[in-house]
Amino acid sequence: MTENTTAISAQDDVYDDFENHYIDPVEIVSSCIFILIGLLTDAIYFRLLHYHWRNGTKTHYQKIFLICITNDISLHYTMLIRIRLPTWGVHEWYRYIMTGFFPLILAYLNGVFMEIQVLGTFLIASNRATAVAFPRGYEKVHRD
Repeated sequence: MTENTTAISAQDDVYDDFENHYIDPVEIVSSCIFILIGLLTDAIYFRLLHYHWRNGTKTHYQKIFLICITNDISLHYTMLIRIRLPTWGVHEWYRYIMTGFFPLILAYLNGVFMEIQVLGTFLIASNRATAVAFPRGYEKVHRD
C-alpha cells in the first residue's frame, strides 16, 4: 500500500490571489472610457471655473450649473473609488480599506451626491422654465 503524499512548498504560505486577478477585457475598456470621460470633464470644468473666477457669474443659472458640475465630478470620483477600481481588479490596496469606516463614507457620499444631482436637475429645469414662461418676471427676480 502506497501513501499519497504531496510535497508542501514554501509558496503555500504566501498570499496568492491569482484566481481573483482575472479581469474581464470589457471591464477594462469600460473603466478606461470611464476614466477618460472623467479627465475630459475635469478639463472642461477647470476651464469653466477659471472663466467664472475671473469674470464672475452673470445669472443664477450659471451658479446652479457650477454647483451641478462640481457635484457631478465629485460623484464621478466617488464611483471610481467605490465601484470601478474594485471591479477592474485594482484591489491589492483596496482590500485593506474595503471594510470599516471608509466604505460607509463612500456609500454616504454616493447617496448625497445622487440626491444633489436630482435636486440640481430640478433647479436647472425650473430656472429655465420660469425664464421661458415669464421672461419679464424672471429678469426682475434674477437680476444681479
